[in-house]
Order: sequence, then structure tokens, then C-alpha cells
Amino acid sequence: MIQVLKRAHEVLDYLSTNEATAMEISEALDLNRATVHRIIKSLQDLDMVSTGSKAHTYSIGLETYRIGMSFKSKYDQEQMIRKQLEDLGRETQLNAGLAVVNGLDIVSLYEVDQYSVVKFYQEGTKYPFNAGSYGKSIGAYLFDKASLTENFSKIYLKESDELPMDPEALDAVYESIRQRGYSISRGENIKGTKGYAVPIFNNKQEVIASVSLVGLEHYMKDEDTEITIEIMKRYASKLSSILS
Repeated sequence: MIQVLKRAHEVLDYLSTNEATAMEISEALDLNRATVHRIIKSLQDLDMVSTGSKAHTYSIGLETYRIGMSFKSKYDQEQMIRKQLEDLGRETQLNAGLAVVNGLDIVSLYEVDQYSVVKFYQEGTKYPFNAGSYGKSIGAYLFDKASLTENFSKIYLKESDELPMDPEALDAVYESIRQRGYSISRGENIKGTKGYAVPIFNNKQEVIASVSLVGLEHYMKDEDTEITIEIMKRYASKLSSILS
């Protein structure tokens, strides 16, 4: 049963960003085509998958969308949050976003892509704790060294020889983030991009979210980092008031 659920989740996750045929899903996920057809049929019966806009393709169904929106509705200040992200993007001329802590997961909740023809991040995406600005900025304040070691096997990590893959190495990265108060990513999730993220705390000083700016790396000059971070901290404070 667990394996079936895992495969169904993989199909839904793939369809969240792609309309695709059964053959394309089979090849992308390395699943037998008959298995893909069975999964799709079951998900269609639940209205979690629907027919796509092109012939023989499938897409996310209304029930999957409803479930996703029910998670998002926990953060019912949507208009106020989006307004802050739009203002941050306008002030910096970069794409702004907000990710939240959900248990031991980091999930992108809002993305404002008004300053790039490229959509860097997808709302609803789960991010790793060892790569990208979101994951590192939240992880640095969610875990101390002891709790990181305790939970290391449970958290989502991006596997790469270029990234910290053990608790000690990741804690060293987190310590440097705690010292400067923000994280930087240089193409760790998407090549050619650069991102900053500043943690957001509640009134108990617990990390609950992270606000991020991202753009093409050659547009984001190192000499502008300090002033950009100061702007982000100002918006992080506003977002903290809204979320808290």
C-alpha cells in the first residue's frame, strides 16, 4: 500500500508542473506504463487527475487543487502577503517569494515572478534543507547542532557532492548563516541563478518562514548585497507581523 501511495504521489508531483501523456510519465518516473495507467485511472476516479489540454495528456485535477488550497488557506492573509512580496519585488527589481515551515518540510507558498520571463520557483514546491536560499535560511534557525543530528535522517536533502551531506558539514553552513543573518544560493537549485533569503520569526522568536529574492546571477552584483539584505529584513519584519 505504501509503495502504491508513493507512486501515486510521484505521478501527481510530476503533473503539478507538466501536462503529460502516460508514456511521458512512464519514462520520466521509470515506471511501467501499465502501472502508470492504473494509477491515473484511480486518480481520475477521485478527480485528482483530469484530461489535459492536448490529446492523450493528463493534468492535475480539481480535487488535488482543492487539497492544495486547503493547505494554503491556513495562511489566510494572502492579499496582504502578496502585496508585501510585490512591493519587495518592485523595490529590488527581483522576483520575490515566501516559503513556510510545515513540520519538517519547507514549502514555497507564494511566488511573485513579475521581474523575469523565467519562472524560477513553483508554489507548493518542497525545498531541501541543504540547498537554495529558502532551505538554508530556515534550517539555520530551526535546528541547533543536537536537533539537526537527531532529525537528519528525516529531513529532505538534495544529493550532490558539492553540497553538505552530513550533520556536521551542514551545521557549519548554518552557523555562518546565523552569524550574518541571511543565506545566499548560487545556482544550487537552478543553475545560473542567485538567491538571498532572510528568516521570518513569530513573536516567540521561532522561525516560521523565509522571504527570498532570486534572479539571474549576472544581474545580481555582490556590491549590492548589503543594501538588498537591509531591504529584505524590513519586509521580513512586516511579514512576521502578518503571519504572527
